[in-house]
Amino acid sequence: MRGAVPRSLRGVFVGSGGDGLNEPSGTVTKAILGLVEAKRAAEGVVLGAGGPPIVAYIGTATYDRAGPKTRQTGQLADAGCRVEQVFLVEELFTSAQRPDAAEATGVASDAYLRDLLLTRADVVVVSGGNTLYATDTWKRRGVDALLRAAMERGAVLAGGSAGAIWIFEGGHSDSGDPTSFLRHELTPLPASSEGRRAFPPFTPTDAARKAWAYLRVPGLAFLPGLCCPHFDRVQSNGVLRAEDFEEMLRSRFSGERGVGIDHWAALVVAGEGRYSVLRIPDKTGSQLPPLLHPGSDDRARFSPGADGRPGVWLLDVDDGAARLTVPPDEGDLDDLVRECRGSLVEDNRIAALRAVNVGFL
Repeated sequence: MRGAVPRSLRGVFVGSGGDGLNEPSGTVTKAILGLVEAKRAAEGVVLGAGGPPIVAYIGTATYDRAGPKTRQTGQLADAGCRVEQVFLVEELFTSAQRPDAAEATGVASDAYLRDLLLTRADVVVVSGGNTLYATDTWKRRGVDALLRAAMERGAVLAGGSAGAIWIFEGGHSDSGDPTSFLRHELTPLPASSEGRRAFPPFTPTDAARKAWAYLRVPGLAFLPGLCCPHFDRVQSNGVLRAEDFEEMLRSRFSGERGVGIDHWAALVVAGEGRYSVLRIPDKTGSQLPPLLHPGSDDRARFSPGADGRPGVWLLDVDDGAARLTVPPDEGDLDDLVRECRGSLVEDNRIAALRAVNVGFL
């Protein structure tokens, strides 16, 4: 279906978060800043004028910790951008020790969020991490609507892993990995702390670290489709994401088109409904050359050993048969993504996962 994508969408969406945005070549950072300069040029702003780009960093998926912020915005700061962190994780101020957020006194106010996202931010960087916690938090605070408004006014959106999933209708997520849970990521307060809630410490067993399952988490639906980052990677549960993604679509979500992004690849959206595939130099991925013509089944060119080049994949299921294809390196977004055939279905494991992650508070 054509016309399914917003023409104002600009962004760089990477298969990995901390790795992709911190890769030494600076490929992703250059792509982000290139989109900023292109937008300014289109508005008649002279190259180099307009002041340093303002970057809104939203680290909700990693519970507003400082380490992920440094990895995912450090190169932008070194390039002269002014980075402002948006604190949204209430537990950081009510239930956890917070040396990472010593400069903040509380979560961002509604007025600050509106000012930053609706007016000032040139770039919005969304961290990797626990996608489900992040999108739930944004919807509760109304940040989802502010992010859409930021996109509509032309702010460049960027991020990897969870930072790529959120722009789609949903994603193949590792939010069930217990090492991504709030109690694991934040240092809990001792029970004796006055005036603030305490939560019990949490250390997953070795078995739990390996027994979790991927699930479909909802995104904010700026683009139709189901996104799978780290498409060519095996995580701590020992399962190749590409294989699990195919099974997910085949068994439960066959109406959706899957968009797989290798760990070292990115989907770049330049506005006006155009996209391109970005490959980080000197990195390996899952696409073996020579590739077949787009539209045919390229399964024979998929290398689960990640000894090809990084890339983007499309996965469709028709009458139970899955077709894996390689899209052109650039083209119209309307040819890359499509609306769901039928009704969107929520993963029936979501409610239980929410209870495990934050239900103890």
